[in-house]
Amino acid sequence: MKDGSAPLIPSDPPYKNKMMVTITDGALTLKQPSLILAA
Repeated sequence: MKDGSAPLIPSDPPYKNKMMVTITDGALTLKQPSLILAA
């Protein structure tokens, strides 16, 4: 159980960060629709 808990703790922060980045990316895309056309 201790082994399973160890990897879960460090995996939590990066996962939350990735979600934040995705949200920020989405907001930026909505604010700059021209970026979608450029991409």
